[in-house]
Amino acid sequence: MRAICTVVKRARLTVEKKEIAQIGRGLLVFCGFSEQDTAARIEKPLKKIAGLRILADEDGRLNCSLADIGGEMLFVSNFTLYGDVHKGFRPSFTRSMKYEPAQALYQRALE
Repeated sequence: MRAICTVVKRARLTVEKKEIAQIGRGLLVFCGFSEQDTAARIEKPLKKIAGLRILADEDGRLNCSLADIGGEMLFVSNFTLYGDVHKGFRPSFTRSMKYEPAQALYQRALE
């Protein structure tokens, strides 16, 4: 699993002009799954993401986790995180997990 996490004041996910989800202060996480990922293998990085102390406290120090501030998380599946451009200019996504097994892992990650 690969993930990109960013701290947000608010975030909104829109698909074809339809709002899918939105959050207030918290983390926006783009995640991608590879062919080698399993439910057991993604547990550690998911716990790490949930516990990251990258949110500011009252003094402006990056000292708080989502739980500490009562923050929200927007978790967005993104297979392009496994794009490979080593052999030219067109990305190869052969290492990305196929849709159906990735959807199952994504649901597991949300739980």
